[in-house]
Parts: sequence; C-alpha cells; structure tokens
Amino acid sequence: MKAEGDFSYEPDLVLELSSADDPDAADYKKLKKGNRIKKLASNQIHIANVKKCRVRALNGQMFSWPDKGNYKPGDYTKVGDCFKPYFDFLNIGGEHLAFDASRNSQQLMSDAGKRDFFQQQRRREIACEEIKGSLSCVWSAATGKDAAVKTEVINALFGTHSWTAVEKMNPDVLEDGAKVCVRMKNLAISEMPQDREALLRLVKRAQHEIREERENPLGDLGVTAQEAATASEQLPF
Repeated sequence: MKAEGDFSYEPDLVLELSSADDPDAADYKKLKKGNRIKKLASNQIHIANVKKCRVRALNGQMFSWPDKGNYKPGDYTKVGDCFKPYFDFLNIGGEHLAFDASRNSQQLMSDAGKRDFFQQQRRREIACEEIKGSLSCVWSAATGKDAAVKTEVINALFGTHSWTAVEKMNPDVLEDGAKVCVRMKNLAISEMPQDREALLRLVKRAQHEIREERENPLGDLGVTAQEAATASEQLPF
C-alpha cells in the first residue's frame, strides 16, 4: 500500500514489514553419502524498517523478532519497547490540549509589517481592477479580437502575456500601468487604433504623456519643466 497516496492524511509512523529466514535457527544435518550439507528446517524472523517517523529517535531504525510457535504472556513487550519513543510522544492517558487560546501569531508578524502587506495587496487589487476596467471600456469582448488587443497591451506595458504574473507585480508598477490604461481609454475613444502598429503607438503616446505630466506637474499652467526648476531654485525655502 502506498502510505502517502492511499491515506487521507500523512501518517506519523510508516513501517515497512518483511520476513526472512533466520540463519541462527536453521537445522542442518550431514548426509551419510558425500560431504553435502542439507538444510532441513528454518524459522522465520520478522523485520520492521522505520521508513518515516515524527519522533527522530526512530527514523531509519530497523527491528527484528524471531517467529514463535506459541504466545507467552509478556512477549508483546519485546516489540512494544522498540517503539516506546513513539508511544511516549503520543502521551497516551496524559493531558492533551486541542486548542491553546492563550497564544496567537502576533510574534510572527508585527502590526506594522502586517499593515504594509495588506496595504500593498490592496493597492495591487485596485490597480489590476483599474487596468481591466479601462481596457474593457474600449475593447469589451472577452474573446476574439478584443481579447487579443488587451493581451497585446498587457504585454507592451508589463513585458508578459500572463495576467497571473501581472497580479503579483510591485504595486508601483501596476499603478503606473493603470494610469497608462486610463489615458489609453481616453485617447482610443477619439481615435481608435486600426492595427497592431497603431495600438503600440497609442501605448507609447499614453506613456509619454504620463511621463511628461510627472516630470512637469505645472504644465497645465503653461509653465515648462525648465521654468519650474528655475523658479524652484529661487524660492527662499
């Protein structure tokens, strides 16, 4: 029986049982004719090889016991004593604690670390929803040409066709991609790309506009990036 495949749970103790002839119990008799030796009878020995055990003291151990024609009181102890470390581990008849309500996992993760993890995960989810929503506003079909267009845009932005890989990316990268997708949606509504080259040009245009706005946040006021940098150097603080 396959211990790991035929059980619903992983067992604590796995034994491989076998038997072999006991050479010490063989009865030999020398025949009258010639010098041949003939084995007339042999007892068996039972072997238990510990393949795996949660108790390290038993891991890899091998035990053997000679076969007996009848049972005598106390014979079981010779076998039981071999596995005493495992029985001690089970704590049979002792006190067991099913659930310890006095302990928790706070020591494994600080509050600050937990907040940061969930915040980043939340940012990923929002950015991914923004990306899918913006693209679906223009290319609404889930199959066919629209699906191919959305896959092409994802690959152009993130360098992969796998949406699972995109969902695991850094939140900053996803948020930048979401901004580009929103800009692409606005541009595509007025000028829908007709082929792959036009689509890629639309991606680059949206990226360029986002980059320009980031480098020159005062552009809407008619101030160039150079003028903004000069003005910043003249400020008294």
